[in-house]
Amino acid sequence: MIQCDGKRETFDAVVVGIGVDLNLELARNAGLDIAQGIVVDAQGRTSDPAIFAAGDVAQHHHYGLCIQSWAFAQNQAVATAKAMLDPQAAGYDEAPWLWSDQYQYNIQILGIHLRGVKQSFAIMPFISRWMITDGSRSWWRLTMHAPSSWQNAGWRRDEICRTYRSLTRPFH
Repeated sequence: MIQCDGKRETFDAVVVGIGVDLNLELARNAGLDIAQGIVVDAQGRTSDPAIFAAGDVAQHHHYGLCIQSWAFAQNQAVATAKAMLDPQAAGYDEAPWLWSDQYQYNIQILGIHLRGVKQSFAIMPFISRWMITDGSRSWWRLTMHAPSSWQNAGWRRDEICRTYRSLTRPFH
């Protein structure tokens, strides 16, 4: 690898993280509430009830974070579109979920870690689970790994996700 200063180094592997700067200019100019991204409710409604936002620029209404995964962008956008057509439609209330294939490992994360909150941790042969609480709310976070282990044990990923998704929603 050639660094910016011209120094050359050799590595066995390189991990590259590429960030994204959200373009919130239009929302800011429209006078919408903005924090980490555009502040929305479960239906994708912004601080102006006539304006909706969805996808990477919209904060998850429970977590206050922009969750940049295809699952959030797609599913939250579908719920927002339904709410635009029907104000009584159910909002988006799914726990953040993402996955990544890393060589022979399929890593899946359900839920989210928030700084400044207490965590209790439990690990099973193929599942890491955290209970996270900030004093007023609690969440579950689940990380699945070693897919051959849980498949050999007779577990299916969709069954695990369905079971644990209900546990990852914030509760009071």
